[in-house]
Amino acid sequence: MRKIKLLFIILLLLGLGSCEKELSREELVAKDKAKLTDAIDSYSVNKYRFIKICLRSVSLEDTTMAEFVAFKNEAKAVAKLMDQIDYEESLSLADYYTIYKAYSRMSDQVKKTDEDVFPLLMESFAFLYKDSLSDHQPLMVGEEKAAFQCAEHGVLSAVTTLWKSLGASVALYEASKTNTELLGDNEVKALLSYYRAFLFLQHGLYYLSEKEYTENIVWLDNNKFVNLPITKSFFGWERLPNERAYVGFHALNYLARGLTRLAMPYEKDNELGIDDLDVFLDDFEELNIQHECVWSIQAYLYLHRNQPEEAIGSLKKLQASKILSSDEQKVIAESIVYLEKREGDALLSGVYDKVFLTRVATSYVYSIIKKTDWEKILKDNDVPHADDMIIALKKLEHISNKLDGITGDEAFEDAKEKMKEEGSKLLDQAKGLF
Repeated sequence: MRKIKLLFIILLLLGLGSCEKELSREELVAKDKAKLTDAIDSYSVNKYRFIKICLRSVSLEDTTMAEFVAFKNEAKAVAKLMDQIDYEESLSLADYYTIYKAYSRMSDQVKKTDEDVFPLLMESFAFLYKDSLSDHQPLMVGEEKAAFQCAEHGVLSAVTTLWKSLGASVALYEASKTNTELLGDNEVKALLSYYRAFLFLQHGLYYLSEKEYTENIVWLDNNKFVNLPITKSFFGWERLPNERAYVGFHALNYLARGLTRLAMPYEKDNELGIDDLDVFLDDFEELNIQHECVWSIQAYLYLHRNQPEEAIGSLKKLQASKILSSDEQKVIAESIVYLEKREGDALLSGVYDKVFLTRVATSYVYSIIKKTDWEKILKDNDVPHADDMIIALKKLEHISNKLDGITGDEAFEDAKEKMKEEGSKLLDQAKGLF
């Protein structure tokens, strides 16, 4: 009797599991939005936001605004130190502690404050660096501010990606603040959406990523003769005619959406991803381009369609690539041996899978970002204070890294000892900190 009851319970549980409702796209996107909120709720992001709020508040005209009143003293101190610092050791340990203690006092307030209630960063740079226009130009408000603000967040998400310590989390935060819907349907929106979706893909937010790429593809399909000067600058395609740049950008959006769909849990999405990868290969064949992305996608599709001999050819090209680690090259070599023995099924379920494909594709995109001359792009598009923005970001990264080294009780005590060694003058400056 007990065995029958147990069998009944197992069958009931299996029945309940099989009746589990598949979530709609809207529900899956909503789940990703909740995951995104959790992902950017961190000490590193909060610290970064604090310094940005301090900088953005210095040009505020309404000094009675509650958010400004809360940060007023801290903002003045941090802005002053930001003006003094260069990329090395121009500030003393006491200066860094001034910033750290200011953050400690305001950390809870930072979490509750939306930085976008303050003026743009470029407006604060105009104020800090005594731009003559800042005396006559009113601060942006409404739709104008929202559009410039969106672009500012988008640029920051790309630039901060290259930070060694905070890049991933800060870039994701800036991407979350890049509300591309405010930009209308144009090249700037498409480029920012492409990069934002790339960050979402990296963090496993597949449905947010797919949504962005799909909107891009629809726009590109509806605007086949659109001019893409900024896109050409971003990807280093300045010498390409606009028609080829269009095909290239079209291909990369299909590649990214295909990889995103392959990472999804549902088989029907995986099949749609295969179709996207076919479009990518067709576009790159039209462009007559061969590199790691092409070879890896070719190999995967050949294996998916049980064409091992064709897959071997692509894998041998991939094996010689310099962007792969020695371990990855070893895996490719082993994969070729498997295929030569007609054991391709083992390969598909092994290391050479969707994760590996994404690794190759993201390496390609990162290689583009690393080569991008952001200062030139900002200047070419008449962004005010482009130099100051790049310099301020380098300063912000430097300060943020320093603050990481002086958190916690033990680090605090060690730092105090170091400060004593710096001499009595430094101790006089730091008296108020202890």
